[in-house]
Amino acid sequence: MRKLTVDTDAGQAVALEQALLALEHPAISAVSRFENGSVLWRIEAYALDDSATGPINTVVAGLQLEPAATWHAIAEINWVRHVEAMLSPVVAGRFMVHGPHDRAKAEGHPHAIEIEAGEAFGTAHHGSTEGCLIAIGHVVPELAPRQVLDLGTGSGVLAIAIARLAPAARILASDIDARAVEIAAENAAKNGVPDSIRAIVATGLDHPLLSDPACFDLIVANILAGPLVGLAEGIARGLRRGGRIILSGLLDRQAAELAHAYAAAGCVEINRVTRGEWVTLVLGSAV
Repeated sequence: MRKLTVDTDAGQAVALEQALLALEHPAISAVSRFENGSVLWRIEAYALDDSATGPINTVVAGLQLEPAATWHAIAEINWVRHVEAMLSPVVAGRFMVHGPHDRAKAEGHPHAIEIEAGEAFGTAHHGSTEGCLIAIGHVVPELAPRQVLDLGTGSGVLAIAIARLAPAARILASDIDARAVEIAAENAAKNGVPDSIRAIVATGLDHPLLSDPACFDLIVANILAGPLVGLAEGIARGLRRGGRIILSGLLDRQAAELAHAYAAAGCVEINRVTRGEWVTLVLGSAV
């Protein structure tokens, strides 16, 4: 692969970008334009092989750019190994979350969870997932929950973590995405806890299994701040007295709004975990 780099003014950059995008050549793989200082813009184009450099050079020559364009060879990258190297095992409190390529590194860890990066969210490389795992490690051994809801389960990593610490718990893992539900069930089986976790498709709390009041000892929801605010009354209603709620997917600037919404629904903040700009709240019932 070869990479073209051109630094030029804004007008020429736009003209070059449009001309390159208009080329009909299957070996031209990508074109990008971005600011490179207060005056110059940079154009980058990638050619899969030398046969594409000719048409690109013709376009560049026709625009009479200053300074001249430059070509650089790009080393071939094994993208599978590159991504695997980026997704190294994550230790989050009591847990180690790893991909299949790192089983040897996780061997012997008492609470290793294997999650393959794929279509569903949740590998613990995100601050919200990491924060939830840390909170689960604190809450579950003390609470010993029997009925649990993992709302917006994604990959199922949080439900699996709870099952590891509370083998007697019955965990409902719900998600709006049917494919995520399939993946969560597959991951539960791969991690040896298929009997503890029932994965279901549900939009928020709109499901017969999620509608009863005071039916959960623990509710975990790692989604987004907006939906969490909207679900505050329903989540609080589903919590048993003495139970706990773990919420994440929110930035530190959103934590106050979340805490206020759940306080209005009858919950009190017990603890919070911060990972970078992401915050995880641990709540309990006020009565």
